[in-house]
Order: sequence, then C-alpha cells, then structure tokens
Amino acid sequence: MKKYYIAAALCVLALGACKKNAGDSTDPEETLEPAPVTLCSQQPLDVIQTKGMGILDGWKDDMQLYVYAIAREGENSASTSQARLDFNSILIPNWPVYERKADPVEGTDRYPILVYRDDTSDPKEPFYYDENRRYEFFGYFVDDACGEGAPQPQVVDNEKITLDVKIDGSQDLLLAMAHKGLDNETPGGESINANRMYSAYAARKGITPNLRFMHQLSRFNIYVSSGDNGNGQEDLARKLTISRFLVQSNDEGTLVIAHANHADFLDPEYDAETQGAYIPHLDITDKPLSGEGAQPFLYIRDDQQQPVGPEHKVRLIEEEADLTTAKKLGSVMVMPGKQKYALQLGLEQDGYNMGSGTAQETILTYNIDFSKLIPLEGAEPDTEAQPGHQYNVELVIYGLQEVMITVSMSNWEPSGSFHIDPDAESEELEPNA
Repeated sequence: MKKYYIAAALCVLALGACKKNAGDSTDPEETLEPAPVTLCSQQPLDVIQTKGMGILDGWKDDMQLYVYAIAREGENSASTSQARLDFNSILIPNWPVYERKADPVEGTDRYPILVYRDDTSDPKEPFYYDENRRYEFFGYFVDDACGEGAPQPQVVDNEKITLDVKIDGSQDLLLAMAHKGLDNETPGGESINANRMYSAYAARKGITPNLRFMHQLSRFNIYVSSGDNGNGQEDLARKLTISRFLVQSNDEGTLVIAHANHADFLDPEYDAETQGAYIPHLDITDKPLSGEGAQPFLYIRDDQQQPVGPEHKVRLIEEEADLTTAKKLGSVMVMPGKQKYALQLGLEQDGYNMGSGTAQETILTYNIDFSKLIPLEGAEPDTEAQPGHQYNVELVIYGLQEVMITVSMSNWEPSGSFHIDPDAESEELEPNA
C-alpha cells in the first residue's frame, strides 16, 4: 500500500505568508462577539451537472465540496499546533458546501465559502467557533467515486477519518487542508502566534482558513495521429475508426482526510520523514493488474464525457488537418504510483468484416512506460506516475494491412546432360544372362 503526501503548496486559496509572530496574550480591546466560521475559494467557473463532472481544470459552480473543522485536544494555550486532533469535538462534520459569495474578500481574489449549520432557517445559521478551542480545517471532492448519495467518511480507531473510493477513469479526486504558514496574515499585514490558529481570536483578527485542494490522481492526455509516411497511406487512414480506448489502473483506494497527529508541513517544526503520514493523502488498494482478480480497464472520456467504446466511436481522420496534426482523443485519470500502465486500443477498418457484414474489431495492447518518458526541458523525469501530474501520450496509428501473397517462378538453370544410345558398342549385360 503506497501513500502520497501533499508536499507542495498549490496556493489555490492563499492569502499570504508569515511576517512576524505575535504573543499568545489576549488583545485588551478584543471583542468577544461570537465568530462565525468562513472559508475561501477562487471564484467558480462554468456550471455543469453535479455528477460525472470529469477532469477539473478549474473551479466549477456546483462542485460538491465537503468540509471538516476538527478541534485540537486541550483548551486555549494547552491546544498548541502540535496537539492531536480531537475526533470527539468536530465542529463542522463532513458538511456540504454549495454557496460562494459573489464578492471577494477585500483586497484579494478569494471568495468566501458559506457553510451553514442550518440552511433552512432565515437568516441561515452559520457555524461558530468555540471560544476555548482551536481547530484544523480539511476538505475533499470525490465527484461520484463513492456512488450515489452523500459520501460517508468513517473515523477509524480514533486515529483518522477515511473515505473509500472507486474510480472509473473520469473522476478527479481532491484533498484539502488549511495551511497556517500561508494563512497567517491579518488585514493589517501582521501575523499572530500560529498556535492560536484557527480560532475565534484568529477570526476576529481577520484570518480565514483557506482550503487548498490538491489533485490525488495522475492524468493522461491521449492524442492520436495517422501513421501516414507519404507512401500512399492517406486512403487507409481515412478508413479507420477507434472503437475503444482503455487504460488499466488500480481502481480502488482510501482517502485519508484527516489524521489525529496532523501536522502542517509549513510549520517550522514539521518533519516530512516522521510526520509525512499525517498529512491528507491517498492510500491505493494494492490489487493485481493481471491474471485472477485483474482490475478493469478504465474508459477514457472526450470533451463530451462520453466513453470511447461501443456506443461512441471516433473516426481517426475527420478533417484533412487530422492527417498531419495529432488529434486529442480525451483524458483519463489513473491511480498514481506505477511505472507501467497497459493501454488497449480497438480499431475497426472499413471493409474488414470477415464476411459477416459487420465491422470487425481488432484489439491492440501497448504500455505507457515511464522509463521512456520524455520530460519537460530542464526537469527531472518522473520514474512513475505522480499525483497531480499530467502526461501527454501520443499514439501513432497504422491501418490493418492486408495479407498479400505473391508467387514467382525461377528460370531453369542448365546443369549438364545425359546421352543414352542402345546401339552403342558397349553392352550392358543383364544379370544372370
């Protein structure tokens, strides 16, 4: 079982970095008015259906995000940033987020997310910080990788919150946490003691937890082009239909949404080697990829999110430009961590029907092999698929070649002669004559 740690700051929602630390004392002028919990995200983009959204290149309006706010053990100064999470004191328990404010936080491009304890009341009731507790914030997005209905994460052995997922190649899995190191800046440009984040005190100072969502899967962008080499293959290429495209991958895993020994990797005391397991990550179910128990190939999806398969086929050459330009077939999401991914291509060729009158499919199998990866200029090549990385895979497709048998006849080569004359002087005697 392999773990992938969120070890890079994709600042989707960052507000700033630390400038200086303030003490843990209480501001004498601070009001103790209850502080509602607010979160931030970028402004949403297109509006599409809730389920089966496919691969995400940006925020979409009805992405069904879920949020946790979990108290650290202890109260007030006893609840340092190194304290364990208290799963008996969850302020926001796997709560759906549907609404974002239309106006950004002043001076930023970050848009508040509204999370309501009761969205049926008028006015809607937000969640409020407990004055004596300090919290950590987490989030996730799984599309429909948990089936129908709201996902149901589980607290396991009072140590972690997990959620089992099963992908089909179309879902994008995201995990998020709020990073104190990036969020610790007040509107006045000062920072507070990180141990007091996130809390009612921090909220009144204008510090908002910003969930930074990280892709957990690897993305293959698939391109196809004709193998025409100028030897009269254009007509053959126009006869080809891609009848299926499948990529083999592990398809089950467990999202670790939060861990009791959670650590912010931007904290000065964070040690990646000893604490890396306690950052949200994806555990991949280690099932065999061949033989008994093999996992299914995953359907790729095109821009309309339809699988390339029996119900949706693609002509290799649809326009003249397709003869010389690689054509994007679509993208597919796979579990990371493997060096090789089997790739299955189905081809149909006009006129090839084995006498049945129905086009016959030919199945070809290849490997996406990271030992042959062409890296970006100046970058170290990935030796296996990495979470949050995307790779372009270009397939050069040749048509089915007819079986053609030719015959030829060699010239007779003179190799000597024989002369037989029954009247010759010499006589061949019959035996026993």
